This record gives sequence, structure tokens and C-alpha cells, in this order.
Amino acid sequence: LAGLGDEVDILDVGAGPLTVLGKTYPGKTLRITPVDALAREYDRLLETFGIEPPVRTRYCPGERLLDEFRPGEFDLAYARNSVDHSYDPGAIVHNMVRLVRPGGYVLLRHVRREGEHMKYSGFHQWNFDIEDGHLVLWNRVRKRDLTAELAPEASVDAFADDAEGEDWVVAVIRRRG
Repeated sequence: LAGLGDEVDILDVGAGPLTVLGKTYPGKTLRITPVDALAREYDRLLETFGIEPPVRTRYCPGERLLDEFRPGEFDLAYARNSVDHSYDPGAIVHNMVRLVRPGGYVLLRHVRREGEHMKYSGFHQWNFDIEDGHLVLWNRVRKRDLTAELAPEASVDAFADDAEGEDWVVAVIRRRG
């Protein structure tokens, strides 16, 4: 969070019923906006069990982020193992980049080749991967080089991480500006 100012606006895309992001950071005021396409279902589940989240997840499919928020509204946009569970994950990543201010960051952390591992069942229709240092998104029909697509507006640093006993793809995307 260094270099982002004293007040940091964070968008958590595909946050689930409860954002996993920390709510405090020394010397910073964090304003977290969690969104998820299943937020209404999660609200019913939380109500059933009498749980009041510290930060409530708002309904918003990632493909519609630009309908709900202004470009440059956030300092940081984050998604953990969620974007690849959508109809158009490439559009969501592009939306996230547009929603961070110039110099802001998009952080992605997704299980590597999850669609393939899950045999393209249920939500698992896409794969994040790294090829020749590029962040790629693919399935049985289509392949997209997100590093190349985003090059005019952002830099992308993608790497593999085997923490947590799984093979993850991590991408740090910085919007130019």
C-alpha cells in the first residue's frame, strides 16, 4: 500500500459473502468495496445464520463494473480466484484496470488452469496461465494474451506462486498515467 496515499479505496471483485481483505493497515484508512454477482444469494445466507458482515458485499457482476463505478474511482482493484468463474473474465480485467486511477494497481490471484483441472464443469470455464512471461486467459475455444491487450494502458507482471499447496497465477497490473 506504499505510495497510494493515506486513504486507499479498494475494489474487491468476486468477494463472496465476506471480503477476505484486511480492514486495517498502519497509517492508512482503507475503504473496501466488495462486489459479487452472487451477493443477493449471499445476503440471504448471511441473514439465515444471523451474520452481519463488517463490510457488506454489493451486487455487481464484474462485466458490469463500469455501470456501477466511475473510471479512476479506486486506488486498488483485487480479485482472488473469482474472475475466471465469470462469463467474460477478459472484460472484467479490462474493467478493473479502467476503475483504478493512473498509477493504481489491479492484483489478480487465481488457481492456474482451473478450468482444465475441473474439466470445465460448473463455474470453471476459463484458465489463467503464464506463457513467455505473459498473462494469458484461455479455454477450449479461445485464447487471449492479456499482457498484450493491456499494454497501451497498463504494465503486467505475472508470475507463478505455489503457496497454499496449489499452483497459482499472480498478476500485478499497474495502470499507466
